[in-house]
Amino acid sequence: MNKKRENKLASSTYLFSLIKISSLIYIVFLFFISLIFPAPLGAPGNYYVVKDTIKAAWFLIWIQELISHSLNFVYLLILGSIFLFCLPFIKRVQVEYAKWFNRELKIIHLIFASIILIIFILTIIGMFFRGENWQLKI
Repeated sequence: MNKKRENKLASSTYLFSLIKISSLIYIVFLFFISLIFPAPLGAPGNYYVVKDTIKAAWFLIWIQELISHSLNFVYLLILGSIFLFCLPFIKRVQVEYAKWFNRELKIIHLIFASIILIIFILTIIGMFFRGENWQLKI
């Protein structure tokens, strides 16, 4: 029983308070962003009248932008989701204490940050540079 406890590291309550604070800041940020950029919802659906392409909600518009190029990108989304789920298990590092942006995990942080940047760019393109019938407007 003691051997199992030797492999465990005690975590600091300070780390968890940072996680709670950052999560709260993120939720408040999303709330205010959703007030500034409301979902571009149209009128209720009518099966007899086909309208132009309607934009998705701002937090899903990057998927609509990606799929507008090719329907095969759905598979990329599925594989990317599986990859992101497995990302924490790719490189296991034994550390003395938990810390933010650990140097041993730099490649994982860069991969995740680049995925977030791609999602952000696709959202900006879909939100501000798409017009009628999802045509690119500059």
